[in-house]
Amino acid sequence: MRVRGSTGVWELFIPGLRDGEIYKYEIKGRSDNYLGLKSDPYGFFAELRPKSGSIVYDIDRYTWHDQQWMAERATRQGLNAPLAIYEVHLGSWRHPAGEDHGMLNYRD
Repeated sequence: MRVRGSTGVWELFIPGLRDGEIYKYEIKGRSDNYLGLKSDPYGFFAELRPKSGSIVYDIDRYTWHDQQWMAERATRQGLNAPLAIYEVHLGSWRHPAGEDHGMLNYRD
């Protein structure tokens, strides 16, 4: 891998990768012989839990369905418009006691 200037971001190009291939980064520590496998923090697609690999995905193939939102975005995101920021830790959401329906998702 090579570092991208002083950004702290590293990059690697592997020719011949195809959509759907699974990958992780192997992180080697400078001390204590740490060796860890990590998913791509900038990846666009990932395996579902309990797996945690990143998946090669060409986002140019995705068909967007947000034309109306994009057209109206300028009227809602002006510097003089109100702004609300919410932080949610989805992993802490649980089904009511006694119900076991698996992990919650955004719609739940």
